[in-house]
Amino acid sequence: MLRYLSLFVALLTLGLIATTDSALDWPADRALPSFPDVADKILWADLSSLTSDEQLLLTSLQGIVNRQQPRIYLYWNDNDESNRLWLEGIAEHVQVENVTDRPFHILDRYRSQVKGAMVYDLVMIDTVNLATTLAGLHDSVVASRDLALKYNLPIVDDLRGRFNGKLDLYEYALQEVLPRTTNRIITGLSPEELRDVENITWTNITLVNTSVTDRSNSGTYTMDLTPFLGNISSGGSLYLRIKDAFGDDPQRSTIDDSQESSVCISHVRVIADGMLMANFVPGTTAEDPHLLDTRAALRGYPFGERCVRGSNAQMIYQFSFPEDINIHNLTAYLDLTNSFDVSTTTTLPITRHVRATFRDYVVATSALVVWLDPNRPEEIELLSRILSSLVSNAAYLGWFPSGGEMSGVTQAAIHSVYVVAADNLYNGSLMSGLRKIFAVSGQPASTTKTTGIENKIYMSLTWGEGDNIQYNQHRMRQLWDDPARGEFPMGWTISPLLLDIAPNMMHYYQSTATMNDTLVTGPSGAGYTYPSNWPAEDLKSFLDATARYTEATGTASNMWIYDRINTTSIVPIAKQIVEAYKSTNPYLLGLSTAPIQPSFDGISREGAAIPFAVNVTAGLPVAGLLNIENLDTDLQMFKNVSSQYFDGTKPLFVSGLLASWFTNVTEVAVLVKQLPEEFEIVAPSGLWEMAKICAGRDARNHERA
Repeated sequence: MLRYLSLFVALLTLGLIATTDSALDWPADRALPSFPDVADKILWADLSSLTSDEQLLLTSLQGIVNRQQPRIYLYWNDNDESNRLWLEGIAEHVQVENVTDRPFHILDRYRSQVKGAMVYDLVMIDTVNLATTLAGLHDSVVASRDLALKYNLPIVDDLRGRFNGKLDLYEYALQEVLPRTTNRIITGLSPEELRDVENITWTNITLVNTSVTDRSNSGTYTMDLTPFLGNISSGGSLYLRIKDAFGDDPQRSTIDDSQESSVCISHVRVIADGMLMANFVPGTTAEDPHLLDTRAALRGYPFGERCVRGSNAQMIYQFSFPEDINIHNLTAYLDLTNSFDVSTTTTLPITRHVRATFRDYVVATSALVVWLDPNRPEEIELLSRILSSLVSNAAYLGWFPSGGEMSGVTQAAIHSVYVVAADNLYNGSLMSGLRKIFAVSGQPASTTKTTGIENKIYMSLTWGEGDNIQYNQHRMRQLWDDPARGEFPMGWTISPLLLDIAPNMMHYYQSTATMNDTLVTGPSGAGYTYPSNWPAEDLKSFLDATARYTEATGTASNMWIYDRINTTSIVPIAKQIVEAYKSTNPYLLGLSTAPIQPSFDGISREGAAIPFAVNVTAGLPVAGLLNIENLDTDLQMFKNVSSQYFDGTKPLFVSGLLASWFTNVTEVAVLVKQLPEEFEIVAPSGLWEMAKICAGRDARNHERA
């Protein structure tokens, strides 16, 4: 604490304690702050040719400038062209000037608006996060020391060498920074991004040649690494990569820390010349010096295994050797399960770079930035204290370390905080100022079918991931612009908070929707949360905000809810939760809940109590979602639904979840045309209306009987 006090005094001396003035307004009934209206002319640049440090400097400058008046639009690595497409829409209303060939012209033009640079420490990479918040508080940019000197930026504060690790840093942020900034939002951003080095030669050590997904081969596997010692230079390292041997199988094309079919490692032990070199369980501090690639998911709350699935998922461990020490024998003992593929190289396979995305918005709002893993005991304790310092119904913008989704959302909910996935959102500080230009309608547009109900299988198809506002910006735009959209009814989950942070996106989806497109509120309302974890008195305020935002965006009639405690699904959704949603939202027609994967033996592994049944709870239809992601196998799945759950004597109602990352509208259109004749695709609203009518009819028949 004395060290914090001395640092506090140093910052006070430098004038770094008082919050800076800004043009942001934040009414009590808004989830996110109000930005000034966008300028009549904006500068834009594609920063793909710049280093990540340069991108970070300019993005932090963007936040300082845009909170006074939005007038800078920046992006990079626009592989899906979504950032360019959104810019084109904005350019229809304001003048734009392209400065891609001279991006630091932006610094020259707006240099007078910044006091200098907050310098981060590349050795203690989490200082990037602290520097981001301090930059917002004190009208500074975030910069490396080299860039600050290169561009003649006064060093307002230098964070190098200040902290003894990330816990020390975030403890300081909690004690000395959070009290001086907003407690209505917090952000979760990785301070760095990892990039795979191209053309690395990996040598396979062991490989499971058959697909194993039931953990039947779990055990300790011994691997002789001695033959690779000759390739290690003095002071060099050996790298072990564990991946999914069947990652190209579409059925296993995603990292999913809740699936038993994942390739997992639960213990690592390395012996060098009879001496213990490494001995750790994933998720413990003993793993930290060796974990090079942090993108693999931790599972087994609070920790215990690190798991991967799919072709793009991997975990890489690094084992470094001191200079002038010769090792003659090296053996690794790995506790592995399922279809693993273990390879090695002595060439560095990963490079680390500071992460700049979304920091314009963070600087503009001066929000605290953290990167704490809710699956690690020492980090979850600090994260919990930070979350408890926020007001009720605050927003956590960003994400969690890989594998931390469910435990992170649970922790946030316990403290009455909801999550908004935003860590890959570009230009939030500019789009927040577009509300006057891009009107958002509160009128829903969709088709419904409530008459002429036949004995068919009525199924709605809705794209998932819509609670994720960066998905709304990127992948959803790709899917939406598919020429096959509109050929059949589809639902589209979307975040109602676009009203605040990106009204141009909500306007685009509303104004270009066909009569076959329905906008659906993503889980679980105004933000992503698990409602049963909320204190009852605070859940009401969250649901009131949900009602306001969904009514204002025309998304109040259809809603998804996920409910968990860490990795455990709460199924079915409790009656009191359904009643709470219904009582605050008079327009709500139905709820879809956790995805289900039927076993076709009458038992659902997850989701509704009976697969595909629409249960009317508290007068509201509630359905488990059927996950649809593989067109090669899903047609057979639908045939099984028909043969095992539909007898033709009464309608069956199915709420389908389209896996947004693994298929597209054109492919789904092909699938729809191949459906058996007893299937009919309907809009989500129509599904709920028909299900409610049939439930009422069945109840009356039961009473007469």
